[in-house]
Amino acid sequence: MKKKINIFLSMSLMFIIVFLGVILLAIFQNWTFSLIFLGVYAASILFTIVIIRNKSRRFETRLRWSIFIIAVPFVGMASYILFGRSYKYKTDNEYRYKNFSEFATSHDRETSRHALETLAKESPQYKRAFVLGNNLQNDTIYDQTNTKLLDNGADFVVSLFRDIKKAEKYILLNFYVIKDGELLDNLVALLKSKAAQGVNIYIIYDFTGCYTDFKYETQTKLQEAGIRLVPFAPLNLPWINWTANYRDHRKDVSIDGKIGYIGGINLSDEYINMSSKFGFWNDAHVRIAGAAVQGIEKIFASDWNFCHRQQERITDLEPSVGTLHSIENYSNDLTQIVSSGPNHNTPMHFDLMMSLVNSAQKRIWISSPYFVPPVELINALCTAAKSGIDVKLVIPGKTDKKLLLEVSKRWTRQLFEAGVRIYSMNNTFNHTKAYLFDDNIAFIGSTNLDFRAFFSDQQTMALIKSETFNKELETRFLWDFSKSFEYTFLPNDELPTGKKVLVAMFNIISPLL
Repeated sequence: MKKKINIFLSMSLMFIIVFLGVILLAIFQNWTFSLIFLGVYAASILFTIVIIRNKSRRFETRLRWSIFIIAVPFVGMASYILFGRSYKYKTDNEYRYKNFSEFATSHDRETSRHALETLAKESPQYKRAFVLGNNLQNDTIYDQTNTKLLDNGADFVVSLFRDIKKAEKYILLNFYVIKDGELLDNLVALLKSKAAQGVNIYIIYDFTGCYTDFKYETQTKLQEAGIRLVPFAPLNLPWINWTANYRDHRKDVSIDGKIGYIGGINLSDEYINMSSKFGFWNDAHVRIAGAAVQGIEKIFASDWNFCHRQQERITDLEPSVGTLHSIENYSNDLTQIVSSGPNHNTPMHFDLMMSLVNSAQKRIWISSPYFVPPVELINALCTAAKSGIDVKLVIPGKTDKKLLLEVSKRWTRQLFEAGVRIYSMNNTFNHTKAYLFDDNIAFIGSTNLDFRAFFSDQQTMALIKSETFNKELETRFLWDFSKSFEYTFLPNDELPTGKKVLVAMFNIISPLL
């Protein structure tokens, strides 16, 4: 209550200062202009009251939107109308994320039940993390699956092309960024050759993520070859729909339902270091073979049906999608493919991260290109470090967005003071989204540790119980540490005063981006 009173008083003071400024402007300048401005400002006050009372949004988001609108009423209100409202499809029951019932077979339920029994015996502290997705959105916990870490873009592309060449029935691609260049030229040629062999190919691309980069000519080539493309949430420019702020951030692949990929690598030259614009590009993907590929296909089916407004279902076009495929030589590992996004009932990846951090006993190693997390996660990581758990964070040394690296560092200062070890990779844009817990749990995929990833975009992650995969990811982390600068002083203390002020100002609106 005390914090809310302080916030109310602070906001009241801001209103008073601006109101007095308008009065002074009216005295010394133009009354008509001042009255118009005062009217708009009064509207902004009512606007912020409505926002603050909207308890469906996180409090820090509501507060920052209110400050933004008070500071710049015209721009603030317009921005909120276009980009700031809570995500809500036009018809919730029709467009909400669906983990389709036709995939939820009795075998799937039995598989999850057996997996939970295994977790209760071998890793009881992590059982509830797997239960979350299984209970809330029918995310099956799969055995009969092998996972392999591909710890750079080149390895991912080589592996992907090799598997595409072996495709017999269909290929599903779901990507945030598809960008014309040498990589895409080679992929288009390969996909056209597979289409000519009778393989059906379906592509979902994010409209905003691919805007200007995925050329119309390239799309036409694919469509003329019989390949089906659909944009996720297209914008009818110049009219900007308010859903423009919510994107498809996935990087998912399924090949015949037997081989799948998820991770952080998009289809663009810089991701495989064919461009040096952002320094060395450090990234990762996961190759998944076996039963868990069905989890990737469930997500694709939901996205495809949404893109076609339920008028065209992928399971009608490709009846084999969603079939469970087992493999012969599989490990005893467990894999759960978990979707999250604003059309889900809960911010699943945020809930999972909180559960995993609070369950860790020995170590928490984190790699994220953007670090602007909710305060609950900051506090949980600080508590873990203070209790003696080995907590390490890897962030980039270079970034693709101005000031965002400095803003990320500002959010690490509390962690540093709590004993978390902070690493910044030398001349490297670390784009990896990977989270390692103890000796047998990994959480990896497309989700960054920031507000946009947790609350605004469609994401895919894999929750993996595997000592082998954990060891692969540990090796990758150790390499990253060796190529990084470890902070021995508060991050951002090295910045000049002017830039510190700029970062502090930018930090206010960072959860809105």
